[in-house]
Amino acid sequence: MSRSNKGIAQNRDKLLIEIGIIYEFFNYNLDGVIEKFVEILEKLIEFDAHIILYFNEETGRFELTSEKNTDLKIEELKDLSSDDLQVLDKDNIPVHLIEKLDDKNANPVFKKGGKVKSFITMPLITRNKIIGFIFIGSFKESDFDNDDKELVYTFSSQVAVAIDNIKLYEKSIRSLEILKKIYEIEKKITRNIELEKLIAICLEEIQSICSYDSSAFLFFSEDNQNLIVRESRGVELHKSEIYRLAVSSLNKETRDTLFIEKNYIVSGNTNRDTHLKLFAFSDKIKSVLIIPITYENNLLSILVLNSNNIHYFTEEAVQKLKLLAEHIAIAIQNSLFYEDIKLKIREVEDSNKMIKEYSEKLKEINLNLERNIESLTTLFEIGKIINSSPSLEETLALILSKTVGLVNADNGSIMLVDEENGVLRLMAKFGKREKEMTKDLVLRIGEGIAGWVAKTGRARITEDVSKDPMYYKQNILENLNFSMISLPLKVNDKIIGVLNIEKNKRSGSFNRDDLNILGSLADHAAIAVEKSKNIQDSIKLFDQTVGALAAAIDAKDSYTFGHTERVRILAEMIAKKLNLSEREIKAIGRAALLHDIGKIGIPEKILLKPGKLVDKEMEQIKEHSILGAGILEPIKQIRYEAELILHHHEHFDGKGYPDGLKQDEIPIGSRIILVADTYDSITTDRPYRTAQPEEYAISEIKHYSGSQFDPLVVGAFLSIIDEYREIIQERGLSKSG
Repeated sequence: MSRSNKGIAQNRDKLLIEIGIIYEFFNYNLDGVIEKFVEILEKLIEFDAHIILYFNEETGRFELTSEKNTDLKIEELKDLSSDDLQVLDKDNIPVHLIEKLDDKNANPVFKKGGKVKSFITMPLITRNKIIGFIFIGSFKESDFDNDDKELVYTFSSQVAVAIDNIKLYEKSIRSLEILKKIYEIEKKITRNIELEKLIAICLEEIQSICSYDSSAFLFFSEDNQNLIVRESRGVELHKSEIYRLAVSSLNKETRDTLFIEKNYIVSGNTNRDTHLKLFAFSDKIKSVLIIPITYENNLLSILVLNSNNIHYFTEEAVQKLKLLAEHIAIAIQNSLFYEDIKLKIREVEDSNKMIKEYSEKLKEINLNLERNIESLTTLFEIGKIINSSPSLEETLALILSKTVGLVNADNGSIMLVDEENGVLRLMAKFGKREKEMTKDLVLRIGEGIAGWVAKTGRARITEDVSKDPMYYKQNILENLNFSMISLPLKVNDKIIGVLNIEKNKRSGSFNRDDLNILGSLADHAAIAVEKSKNIQDSIKLFDQTVGALAAAIDAKDSYTFGHTERVRILAEMIAKKLNLSEREIKAIGRAALLHDIGKIGIPEKILLKPGKLVDKEMEQIKEHSILGAGILEPIKQIRYEAELILHHHEHFDGKGYPDGLKQDEIPIGSRIILVADTYDSITTDRPYRTAQPEEYAISEIKHYSGSQFDPLVVGAFLSIIDEYREIIQERGLSKSG
């Protein structure tokens, strides 16, 4: 019935107060929270029936959270959609208040001929998404009005938020449980080295984090032409002769995804995705999930899960299984390695005399298997680390420290080929004998063990260097009681250096296993070293190009010869004093070298004019920062430097050019270059005046600190100016003035 505005407001306030009490003691129990919400609504509105439905995105179905006296049956939930629950008028606009239930507005909740004669329906909306519906019904016609509708609207928005929060909380709890479950599964599968037992356990445990109707592990046949089931669940496929899937029967898209991209495939409707029916193990299957099991980019197996339900495998489920698949891959790789060992042992067991010897060897291999796997994992991690190092020195240091630790060695060194002089040079050393190793050690190609390795391209194990005449003794050491492995560093069959690893004989000697492990690492290391050298050469060439451009600028104006180099030195010293990063300092130095490149586009008659410039000429001069930035901006590697050049005449108070930026709007590099440029310009001969004393330049910079110049930069400038003068004098860059 109709109420006054004051009464509506009071009811709404009362509703919100009651809901606030619920939130104050919120316990994330969905049934309990919804029950309390319904109790609150019953105090404010009289109704005979209600239902609150929540849409579960994972299952794609509606779930019942609260219900009384409705016509909806539980079994109808699985086929229920949002369209079924929306009550629309003739213009397809949602209607929320139904005064009389008839053929047009009947719905699965309140059906025609039922007890409910009038009702209110509201969608549950949160984060701009419908997550469910609420229906409030009465056994009388026209028993609700718009005031009731408004109250239910307020109620529905709060219920939506509560349900959403509870579901998010439940999802986070599930995610945590999944991580715990994956950890537990990992412990189980790593304890089983036999493949059949391992994959059987995997299929059982997968059911606990993502239920399915059938599943299987497929492995390649020996000729790689077929996929054969090694283990299955939910359907009899575990005999190799029962199920073979020819690789050629898969379409190109499927083969590329699984075998080349090694990515998962999911289908929510096999009737639509008919090309995936080969992975459906019965006619009932509606959804298929196919996950390649890969180790170090090698495809080991394919895991297939089936469900009788359409659109069953959600993105959340896929992500869980992908995470678990990484652990399964490691376990299967270990198991396959173990199977290879068993196969070799079975071949040897054909000879009765060798049974005992190889049985004991099997025990030894089993005991050492965990250590070998750990070593291979460490090797893989080293490959990732060293390939990310941009600095040659850092790369060499990482290679040595990780390599020495990997094989429990004592010392290591890397010598790189000097192609110009045809020699090997010691570039890095690490370990207990680091101080004893001559820093500037140079060997001719072919000289000593390292030289022999560089010449032949073959690795060498030296059991005792003190007894090997090839060992090059640069220092006379009291103790040469160690063994050594020397390996060539090759890139595309070109030898670029030699890796030497030493171990004190008291700790044991190197063996073929060590050589195999280090051989793989040497391949990774060579690529990393070559990459770092190329980066270093590119940076050197880039800086030489910048230097050449700077020389061209100086050549344009003979009065300012050496100006750009002095500005660079001073700007870098100021940046270093301000504790900027090494990368920032180098960028500022390059920008300082090129800050006047825009003057290439200014006529010489203006640049070299001995008298005062007129306004028009001054405007042309001011364009040089824009011209300079425009010249450099297309070069991707120095776009940041171009920005510093564009703004190096901006003033701290905003009265500079070209954009009138002020204070922190001006890049710090531009503020630094302005001070360095101003100091050198004042103390350098110019066409229109002679150089001014350095003390005068310093006083001017102090005077305009806070207006033209950044006070922070000025402070750094004043603290290093004496040191700068000494450096300029030493380098022969002092000015004529």
